Amino acid sequence: MKKILIVLISILFYSTSLKATHLFGGDLLYSHVSGNTYKIKLVLYADCTSKYINTSGTIGASWNALYNANPFIRIFNNNTLDTIILLNKVGATVDVSQVPPSQLGQTQCDSQINPTPGVYMHTYENTVTLKSVSSNWRFLFTGHYLNGLTGRSLSLTNIVTGGAGSVMALVTTLNNLNGPNNAPIYNMVPTPYHLSRNFSKL
Repeated sequence: MKKILIVLISILFYSTSLKATHLFGGDLLYSHVSGNTYKIKLVLYADCTSKYINTSGTIGASWNALYNANPFIRIFNNNTLDTIILLNKVGATVDVSQVPPSQLGQTQCDSQINPTPGVYMHTYENTVTLKSVSSNWRFLFTGHYLNGLTGRSLSLTNIVTGGAGSVMALVTTLNNLNGPNNAPIYNMVPTPYHLSRNFSKL
């Protein structure tokens, strides 16, 4: 078991052959299955503006990697790393661009020449059986997946990141000391747009 953990940690820190800047955001969730077993779910919202690597419309390898990625989730009990799990892609990638009906099929998810930005939603899941109960389980995603690293979209300009871009970290906590628990479930995809005189959604 220790050898497997060492191999996974090595992969986690050294498998950055594909580094990308695609993410608008994400959700890291868990739901109770039975006993100390939980389903971990990672939802990533990818910026379609970053889909292309040149003006001829070539789709980048790091973008395509999101379709079959196996994201790493590090699980901590307090501040001690307990285990690392790989998540698997589930379901189809979904276009969640919230645009008016007149612009459906006309975002950058559909073609590089379209001026309206778009968002794809990728979902990954796996189960984990925690070794004990604890008041401070932490599940952490830092942009690492089996063949690379993905980070914050360069379309987001409210934080200066430099030419190398940045990674995006998501963390959620679990207290199962007094019984099982579930993360909150969101009823809405958080991808609003504000288009001049045509559409607004908050």
